[in-house]
Amino acid sequence: MPEEKFCVLDAGAIQAFANVVLHDKVLMTPHTGELEILLNSKIKSIDQGISLAKEYTQNYNVNILWKRHSSFLIDVKGIVYLWEKPEPKLAVMGTGDLLAGILAFYFSRGFEVCNSVHLAFSLLTRAAQKSKGFPTASEIRKLLIQGGS
Repeated sequence: MPEEKFCVLDAGAIQAFANVVLHDKVLMTPHTGELEILLNSKIKSIDQGISLAKEYTQNYNVNILWKRHSSFLIDVKGIVYLWEKPEPKLAVMGTGDLLAGILAFYFSRGFEVCNSVHLAFSLLTRAAQKSKGFPTASEIRKLLIQGGS
């Protein structure tokens, strides 16, 4: 993978690059089940998951965004960032795909990993909050296209 390029690895792509030394512009975005497979370990607590993910990010020079109700970004230096304001409306199938696309957008504009994650979560959360009821990922996407209005 070219070191000058940012890359988001989600779903099946995570396993395709498991245990491969990458670079600091690569972001893996597993949910808990995918993270357990990547780490080859059942995650029994948040502390354990973060500890194992930190070790992985440092060994394989990759950033991990652990997607859960409160999400964690663990960077290649082992620094942990927490997004603790969960939005229940984002807990629907397909929002991970939206997140990956939004992250790719910010990466393509030259934003660093941490800033891209922060902006992507903010944008998705705002769109979900403006929706009526519990929207589908497609409805959230339409709100994003409309500017969240």
